[in-house]
Amino acid sequence: MRAPAFASCIIAFAVAACAQDDDSKSPQYAGTLDVDVTHAADVVVDARAAGAASVRVTFKDSGFGLADPGATLSAEGRIEAFPEAGLSLVTARFALPARTDSPCGAEPISLMLSLSRRGENKRVGGGMTAYCGRDLAYGTPARVLRITGDLPRRGL
Repeated sequence: MRAPAFASCIIAFAVAACAQDDDSKSPQYAGTLDVDVTHAADVVVDARAAGAASVRVTFKDSGFGLADPGATLSAEGRIEAFPEAGLSLVTARFALPARTDSPCGAEPISLMLSLSRRGENKRVGGGMTAYCGRDLAYGTPARVLRITGDLPRRGL
């Protein structure tokens, strides 16, 4: 009689452990941020386990010669915690095709996003930096965009 009760406890524990690993319970941060003061972008960060994140950016009214307005850029990113500073940092690298109207001309565009947040504050600030070339994250930037606004936590 004890064996079935023990087996039920193991099954219940396994189900609870699997439920804790469910990424659908991970937080999402979403909001419309100001880009270079007069423009805007919708930003969504889906946090996952071990600091991984899925990041989506949609420029609302100007693509700055980097992307079409309204097009959604998607990339895998990271959320790094700096507890000693009470700070977290969201980073992502977007790979964009070459555009004739871009500051990079015939070269593909590497777009780097960096947003910082103090504690649980919903306010973030940072930037997007465009580099000419595939998978390039250094050198002279082709374009630097400043980003700030509220990116509140949703879900749980």
